[in-house]
Amino acid sequence: MAPVLRKALVTLLVAVPVVLAVRSADWPLVFDAALMHYAAWSILDGARPYVDLFDMNFPGTYLFHMGVLATLGEGDGAWRVVDLGVLAATCAALAAFAWPVGRLPALAAASWYATYHLGDGPEAAGQRDYVFALPLVLSSLFAARFVEADGRRVAEAAGFGLFAGLAATIKPTAVLWVLGAAPFLLRAGLRTPAVLPRAVAAAIGAALLPLAVAVGWVVAQGSGEAFWGLVHEYLPLYGRIRHGLAPSRRMILAVVTCLLAAGLALRPQPHRARLGLAVVGSLVGLAAYGAQGKFWTYHLYPAVVFGLLALAMALGRPQDPRWARLGALAVVTVGLSAMAVRLIPSKVAVNAWRVGQVETMEGAIRAHVPPGGTVQILDTTAGGAHALLRLHSRLPSPLLYDFHVLLDGDAPFVVDLRARVLAAWEAHPPDAFLVAEAAYPEALSGYDRVQRFPALAAFLDAGYDTAVVEGTFVLLTRARPSHGEAP
Repeated sequence: MAPVLRKALVTLLVAVPVVLAVRSADWPLVFDAALMHYAAWSILDGARPYVDLFDMNFPGTYLFHMGVLATLGEGDGAWRVVDLGVLAATCAALAAFAWPVGRLPALAAASWYATYHLGDGPEAAGQRDYVFALPLVLSSLFAARFVEADGRRVAEAAGFGLFAGLAATIKPTAVLWVLGAAPFLLRAGLRTPAVLPRAVAAAIGAALLPLAVAVGWVVAQGSGEAFWGLVHEYLPLYGRIRHGLAPSRRMILAVVTCLLAAGLALRPQPHRARLGLAVVGSLVGLAAYGAQGKFWTYHLYPAVVFGLLALAMALGRPQDPRWARLGALAVVTVGLSAMAVRLIPSKVAVNAWRVGQVETMEGAIRAHVPPGGTVQILDTTAGGAHALLRLHSRLPSPLLYDFHVLLDGDAPFVVDLRARVLAAWEAHPPDAFLVAEAAYPEALSGYDRVQRFPALAAFLDAGYDTAVVEGTFVLLTRARPSHGEAP
């Protein structure tokens, strides 16, 4: 009976993510990915990051999206290729990590992660933390190989550093995973003290390489000083933005998975270094999720990728009875598959509505703004940037998201940013302002949030009239001079 159950489990592990991937082929580019596409397009069109286009993301995110636009274009199909390509690479890395434990745990780790991601719907495609998870897993894989070689393989130390550095160009929280893995590497290195200095130098040198490329690119763009201002002045302000913790099914799943894997890892078993690295990665992921304080679903990706990896290895131990292993892996597989199948329809429907919202915004701009005209969006994720991407229209100021100038109005950095934005508008008044009703954070929702920036409210009152009123946004166009008034 066990061989039959094993075949059924293998079939399910393969079939579920394949079917979900095929059914995701028509998913559109939406949400945060469209924002980063627009930022990347603007930079390719000549905007200097952090100067002509102010955003809080790190250079690796821009370079990733710029590479996609330059090679595959900005279409929905291209983004599906990228998303599924990242997924395939991450699943391959997970399988390689778990392979020494057994083929079934390796397959389970890859399948579970693919099912989790594809069950998250179109808005998760290419999300920053999802892309970030790939170099983290690869870095941990090299760390595991270094530990298993008792610190003798300098090349493995270099691989650990290289991918950790690559991850850090996307999110600075990569340093937390480095700190989590460091005790494992140090303990292994001390077994061969003659090699340890070379291994440390290789890891540090390799980590600095992608960081140097990213920073060098920023400096070459003329944005070095602005980037430094972002890092040491604005990011502390941005980090103070918090959301109330509203537990979701995915958050509960991530926490239970990571804690269960940590508990199971306490049992005596082979490949303890690999399992330990995966468990530490999952717990660091949970800590980073809480520390960021935003509690967005996609911030769970690093915790989930390591949690599912650790759980697959812990449940698939070869020394456990076959029935116990197969049964445990089957329960997780069926549970994840059921959750994905249940969630996808609602997520697809929500994102279809988002696409319709973007099309409505684009139509309003086409109807009321002359060709080549400029539109300033006062928005975050309601679709304004996506509409400008479709129109290939550059912003008339550095302001990509309006919350940058609506919060912490007394902070010197925000005061300076407000002055830069106003100077840009006064020098070249936008043809229109598109103001979304929804805002980030949610406490800013509503059109009256512009009153938080009095100079903005006065600028709109003095020179703009309402041209379009939709259920979720308004379009303000430049007021025509009244009869007898000088233009």
